Amino acid sequence: LVSYLLDITEVDPILLNLYFERFLNPERKSYPDIDIDFSWKERDKLFLYLFNRYHANCCMVSTTIRMNLKAAFRNSAKFFGMDSKSITKYSKLIPSFFYIKDTDKIKNLLRDIGVEKNIIDMTIKLLGLPYAKGVHPGGIILSSPDIFSSTPYLYATKGVPISHFDLNYIEDAGLIKIDILSQRALQVLQDSIENIQKLYDKNFTLDFDKANIDKKTWEKIRNGDCRGCFYIESAAMVNLLRDLDVKNFLELVAASSVIRPGVSDSGMKDEYIQRKTKAKKIEYEIPILKDILSETYGIMIYQEDVLKVASFVGKLSLSEADLLRKAMSGKSRSKSEIKRLKEKFIKGGLSQNYSITNLEKIWYQIESFAGYAFCKAHSASYAILSVKLAYIRTHFAPIFYAALLNNFGGYYPSITYNILAIMENIKVDICKIKNANKNTIFDGEKIVIGLCNFFFLAENEKETLILLREYFKKEKEYILAKFIFLSNFEKQKVLKLIQVGYFSDFYQSSSFAKIICENIFLEKEKSLNNFILKEKDFENLKIYFTENKFNLYYYRYKFLGLFIDITPFNILQKMIENNILTDFEIEEFSEYTKVKNRNQPEDKNLKVLGWLIIYRSAATKDSKLMGFATFFDGKNFLETVIFPNKYGCYYNLLKYYKFFKLDIEIERKSSNSLIIQKMQPFVPDFMERLKGGVYAGNNKKAKTDS
Repeated sequence: LVSYLLDITEVDPILLNLYFERFLNPERKSYPDIDIDFSWKERDKLFLYLFNRYHANCCMVSTTIRMNLKAAFRNSAKFFGMDSKSITKYSKLIPSFFYIKDTDKIKNLLRDIGVEKNIIDMTIKLLGLPYAKGVHPGGIILSSPDIFSSTPYLYATKGVPISHFDLNYIEDAGLIKIDILSQRALQVLQDSIENIQKLYDKNFTLDFDKANIDKKTWEKIRNGDCRGCFYIESAAMVNLLRDLDVKNFLELVAASSVIRPGVSDSGMKDEYIQRKTKAKKIEYEIPILKDILSETYGIMIYQEDVLKVASFVGKLSLSEADLLRKAMSGKSRSKSEIKRLKEKFIKGGLSQNYSITNLEKIWYQIESFAGYAFCKAHSASYAILSVKLAYIRTHFAPIFYAALLNNFGGYYPSITYNILAIMENIKVDICKIKNANKNTIFDGEKIVIGLCNFFFLAENEKETLILLREYFKKEKEYILAKFIFLSNFEKQKVLKLIQVGYFSDFYQSSSFAKIICENIFLEKEKSLNNFILKEKDFENLKIYFTENKFNLYYYRYKFLGLFIDITPFNILQKMIENNILTDFEIEEFSEYTKVKNRNQPEDKNLKVLGWLIIYRSAATKDSKLMGFATFFDGKNFLETVIFPNKYGCYYNLLKYYKFFKLDIEIERKSSNSLIIQKMQPFVPDFMERLKGGVYAGNNKKAKTDS
């Protein structure tokens, strides 16, 4: 409440009926931890402030780093004398997701890729062992009279002091951990507001009430059209928003908790959807639950719900109810404490004449997710930020995408938002020598990719380009000669700038610019006049050069991670027009890109050509590896599932290729699931052909099996 009144948070604890006992109560033996989210660009400044002002009173929390499968293998292989090239080769074939208990599976994997038995045995022994201390990503402790009196400490590689105690032992030392967390979405919002103020309204602000009453924003959220909007942009969340037909803030807060593992794994997520959409009658195990859980249709979805039910049904005090929640927590499960509180809960319920059967059912719901469901305050905080971003997305889409690209994407990588901007007919270009800018912005006409995306440049080199910007606004000739002399950049950096089109306002062909650059760097006498004379020598040759667009796409993707002003499918079309694909590949392209209606109930199978956006590995309950992959098919983004029986075959393909021919089975439920049955790389050497450009099309091959 104090935080709300001081405008530290926009979460209204009275409107949401939040319980203080969730934070602090007489029964709680451990200290409450404090989580504060800051923009990822501002957080380091805060750390710097704390260490400067309280240098003798604070240090970071440490983490204990343990060997995962790759680290255990590398150390074992090194011990037995394997050369570094072979170690790297084998490491690439080892998936990151393996539970330590799966020793037989690990042995089989390593044996199948050709690792010797003695290395396998040593790898198994090293797996999971601690080998270093790391820095907790956000945990910091402050203590008086000084930090040395409270904890032993050491200096991490980054130069910051860290406690020898990790987060599991900080409380035992009597210290309170403050989590100063970085949040990329906060910076996206801040960048968007600043861009709006610069272009349209210098007094523009965005409080939650303004976003919350906007009908167009809620229509976007309801339809799941919210990529880039923080917590509500993942595939699972988008499907849930559509399934629940979310129309207002409280429903969105509920959805933010329903998506969590505890609710989902207990089966209550599907139950909640059916009750919310009136597909199933709302039933309460006992009448009192109607008063307690009417907002959530009789289902516990928040940690606060656990407190209410335990208190009203089982006659536990709110302090004991929170003790129950903490005892069931995945971080610190306590069987003895759970057993004691269950006995008291059942006893309290029986004293109110509730049946043992109903009490056991209610207890099962509590036990299923009490430690994993979201705290309602967290759900509300996430929902508020998501709604604000959805407002920006709805009314200022170019600015929104520019802000996402300036912060290197959201849940998806940057290229996703680059493609979305192009699909919405928003022009995109890179900053160039006359308008060099560190940040990616929308300038009123187009999104201009800033130097922040020029990953091959050091920070001081980016500053140099910004300093030279004003000078080159007035210049009209011999730009490369002057730039090389003034910037003092090494040749490779200048060549990369040429390749991504940084000088394209002055040189229509990057090949021509590269020849000038190469020859200027051959000049022994490093003077401006000599450099200009070198460039003059080639002046009459520029009419013989034309720009190789494919080459430009290749280098932009290689150095910037984006194609900038074109989608991968538009590139494929241009490759067909320029005879870069074989006849057989063109036939396959036609077969896999036919217009299809995916909403026809009778269609259960689909052939699609997809550009891989991102893939993620996950472990099933029985420790098998499965995957989730997002593809762009030229018009839409497809969220697919690869089950364990297929994922082992395709895992390494996803690492090395981008275009895929996909055979998909559609499983029709409330939300369709796209299950990959078969996948094959399409044009496996796509990037090499891009690099070769039109010259790659001089060898049309006969029809062959791809």
